[in-house]
Amino acid sequence: MNLTVDPCDDFYEYACGRFDDVEPIPDKDSSWSSFGVLADKNNLVLRRILEKEDKKERALGESGDSSVSAEEKTKLFYKSCMDLPSIENASIPINLKELMASVSSLGNATDSLNLDNDTDRSAFSAILSGLQLNGVSPFFSAYVGPDDKKSTENVMQLSQAGLSLPSRDYYVDKNASTDETLIELTKYIDTMFTLYHDDTAETPSPTPNATNTTADDDNDKEDNEQKADLLVKFESSLASIMLSQTELRDPQKTYNVLDVEKDLDAVHKFGWSDFFAKLVCPPENGSEEKGN
Repeated sequence: MNLTVDPCDDFYEYACGRFDDVEPIPDKDSSWSSFGVLADKNNLVLRRILEKEDKKERALGESGDSSVSAEEKTKLFYKSCMDLPSIENASIPINLKELMASVSSLGNATDSLNLDNDTDRSAFSAILSGLQLNGVSPFFSAYVGPDDKKSTENVMQLSQAGLSLPSRDYYVDKNASTDETLIELTKYIDTMFTLYHDDTAETPSPTPNATNTTADDDNDKEDNEQKADLLVKFESSLASIMLSQTELRDPQKTYNVLDVEKDLDAVHKFGWSDFFAKLVCPPENGSEEKGN
């Protein structure tokens, strides 16, 4: 509180005026509030609990006893997440390899899908549902939640998604070649492609001619740069058709009840019935889905 200010003149300054002096915005955050302070304190308490080890836990780790409490399991899980050397040395998880393989099956960045073709449409919806089940939301997110106008019922909901950056404002009316944020995003995606390919590449056999290997590395680097550039440009195109943050706060604009078969399958080529069938279960006749 800033007690030097008359609350009748500026109540906000009176109530919160010294907060910035007492709690400056940490370097890791873009904004800061009392909720951030509370979250940090709670995280410190949780860390002390999770990192506290007693003789029973050490014996548990050595014996492999499966009859453990929820707290002991939580501590073991936390330690496995913090074991960075083991994580770095571990191979890429099978499910990630399968996800990448399924996405790659659609073709490369310059290929196009023919959604008039039943095979392409089915493959595309199957891959998107698989990504959703693994916590990845390209183009849109799908989840179950209470109907905004009938809270006693849960419905399938769709919301816009698929951007790497927090909102469409980072992309709209921006040039990916000159905007500093988009340039850094392109570099980041390029780095992710490179790291992934390095982890999945097989160790080459020794060869007396190292020139070809260097040329291949250069080609891979150029290919990753092109993919990153295409991806950022695609995200910019996707952002241009999204609702703005202001529009998303309008409950009427984001409440659109649709019938999967009548309103979606009959109009769009994506194959919504297949998508929902693979994501949860086949929609019943007459069922309605809500889309944002």
